[in-house]
Amino acid sequence: MKHLTSEPTAHRVGPEIVVVHRVHGILVDGTPREADVADVFRFREGRIGRMRAYEAPEEAFAAATLRCWIDAYREAWGRTTPTPSPTSSPSTGFTGSSPGGS
Repeated sequence: MKHLTSEPTAHRVGPEIVVVHRVHGILVDGTPREADVADVFRFREGRIGRMRAYEAPEEAFAAATLRCWIDAYREAWGRTTPTPSPTSSPSTGFTGSSPGGS
């Protein structure tokens, strides 16, 4: 492109930021061109931890929403991991007394 202008707009989708760019430009042959593209950012400890670029804003919003579901699933799975009870056997996980006694 010979000349390029971008008008970004940011949207929060869960822990991610989707930035939609309205791009205007003039190709080398003089043809004007407009397009909408998007980037998805995830921050970690105040810095960009990941950035992915998408040709269509719809793809970026879909990916960010899906990522929110995946994160929620991982968090829930980590919280519901069963822990052995104090009377369970470490090797079998069964609770109760052993056969024939005590």
